[in-house]
Amino acid sequence: MFGDFRLQVFMTLSRTGNFTRAADELGISQPAVSQNIAGLEKDLGVRLFERNRGEAVLTPAGRVFMEYAGHILYWYGSAGSMFGAGKAADAGGVSGPVRIVAGADLMSCVVPDLAASVSVLFSGVSFIVDGIGGEWYMSGKNAITARQEDELPDLQGTADSDILLYSIPVPVQEGLSEEHFLQATHIADVPVCVFASPVSRHAKGRYMSLSDIPAHMAVLSEVFSGLDAILGVDIVQKIVFRSSSPDAVKRFVASMPDAVGLLPLYCVQKELRDGTLVQVPVPGLPFRHSVHFAASGRFVSSPLCGLLRQRLSEMLSSQRSSEASNSLLA
Repeated sequence: MFGDFRLQVFMTLSRTGNFTRAADELGISQPAVSQNIAGLEKDLGVRLFERNRGEAVLTPAGRVFMEYAGHILYWYGSAGSMFGAGKAADAGGVSGPVRIVAGADLMSCVVPDLAASVSVLFSGVSFIVDGIGGEWYMSGKNAITARQEDELPDLQGTADSDILLYSIPVPVQEGLSEEHFLQATHIADVPVCVFASPVSRHAKGRYMSLSDIPAHMAVLSEVFSGLDAILGVDIVQKIVFRSSSPDAVKRFVASMPDAVGLLPLYCVQKELRDGTLVQVPVPGLPFRHSVHFAASGRFVSSPLCGLLRQRLSEMLSSQRSSEASNSLLA
């Protein structure tokens, strides 16, 4: 078996909660289960289970480790399928470069890290990254938010792509379902971040809604245009800067102390961490960003496609965790 067998034992015991049942399922003895778990705990330096007469209950540390173990086993399995199935393992099971077409927000702030995380594992993989045309984004978004799937435009410029990544601002109260998104896989719903310069008077402000913020606003034009009905006239009138570039929106806000910006949280995570921008807590924002992943017919069955989709999901899951922690500060 490819991988660390102790992780298989750990996951089985976590699921069954019983040493004997875990042993039966794995086809090993009960003492062997105990030895594998003890060895894992020794290497990690933490206690993973509370034991009581053959029963096993995860400790808080064990619950945290279970998430890591699940990811590790996934990568073991994916790597095993690549190397063991006679495929081009050094190129992730595909021939030629992988072409990714993405919206400006994802292309600038997510795709580079996504591609790098895979390139580290598979040196033979190469990527070509292009942006989705603004016209597609405008008309496509409007058709989707209007629930008019039959009116979605052709994906101009994406016909030769392997992967299409896009985000749509979705009204929180509507919750559009997956079938409204070009049969793409829904990856995550990511919160919108309201942010300001650290020297801005709004950096320490506490507001109940966007309407309460007495500031100019900067937004990403491709994904915010057409949302006037959701944002409201009073908010739209405050928007003084629209750009297709997330970096341009961030630089405008950093240079104008009286402005706040609105971007998907994944666009400003780095700046929030290093303190060059600060989040302005605003509860109850009327929309979120729904991120979707679509693969071409030739690429969808490759192991690399599954790896990219899984890695994207892991990257964006941290955004939801950040939203939960930030909501406690609001």
